[in-house]
Amino acid sequence: MKNELLSNSLEESYLAYLEEGPRRRAKLEPLHRCIAGAVQVALGSGFSVRHLSAEGGEAKIEGAFAEKSVDVAIFKGDKPVAGIAVKFVTSNYKQNAVNYFEQLVGETFNMRSKGLLYAQAFISKHPVPYLKRDGTVEKIEYFSATNLEKFQNLMRLGDKSPGVPNALFVFLTDTGDLAVFESLKDSKKDYKKNIDRLKEAVQVSDSETAEILNLTPELEEFYERHSYFGRFIEEFVDKIKAKHPD
Repeated sequence: MKNELLSNSLEESYLAYLEEGPRRRAKLEPLHRCIAGAVQVALGSGFSVRHLSAEGGEAKIEGAFAEKSVDVAIFKGDKPVAGIAVKFVTSNYKQNAVNYFEQLVGETFNMRSKGLLYAQAFISKHPVPYLKRDGTVEKIEYFSATNLEKFQNLMRLGDKSPGVPNALFVFLTDTGDLAVFESLKDSKKDYKKNIDRLKEAVQVSDSETAEILNLTPELEEFYERHSYFGRFIEEFVDKIKAKHPD
C-alpha cells in the first residue's frame, strides 16, 4: 500500500463506522488524529495543530463569510494560519457527489478568502455500496472518470483562485469487504445485522486504478499525482512554512 502512514488509521476509522454508524465522531477521530500528527511532525516547533480528539477538540475559525469548525487546524502562536478539511465517504457516493464537491469549493473559498491556507483530503471507499434507508444494499457503485474530472478541472484553475485548495489529496481505498456487501445485495439483508461478517473481512488497501470507470491516461496521471499522502503533507507544509517563516 502506497499510503502506509494512513492505512492503520483508515482501517480503524472504517471499523468504527461499521460498529457505530456514519454520523458518530468515532468514525473520524483516528483519521483526523493521523493527519494532524503528520502535519505536526512535518511543521516542527513553532506551530500547533488542533483536531477532533485533541484537547479542546476542533477549532472554530472565522472565515470570510462564516465561522467553521475545521477538521485539522494549524496555528502559529494563537493565530490560525491554515486548515485541512477531511472527507471519508463510506456509502452512497454518487447520490451526494455534487454536494460533496460544492461543499469542498465553498469551504475552501470561505477560508482562503480570510487569508488562511486551506487543503482538502478526500478519501472514499471504492467500490462503494449504495445503501437504502432500511440498510439493505441496492447496488455497488464505482468511481468514474467523470467523478475524478471535477477535481482535475478545479485544480486547473490554479492556486490563485480562492476556491482552489492549496493542496489536494484524493484517495480511493479498498476496504476488503466487497464480497460481503455483494452477498447482502443478493439476499436483501440489512448490512447492520451483518457487522461481524463485514468487520472480519476488512483489510484496507489501495483501490486499483483499473477499477475507475473510463479512466484516461491523463486522469490516471492526475490521480497518481494527488493520491500520495506523504507528498500531500509535504507540499502543504512547505506552503505554510513559506508564508509563515520563523
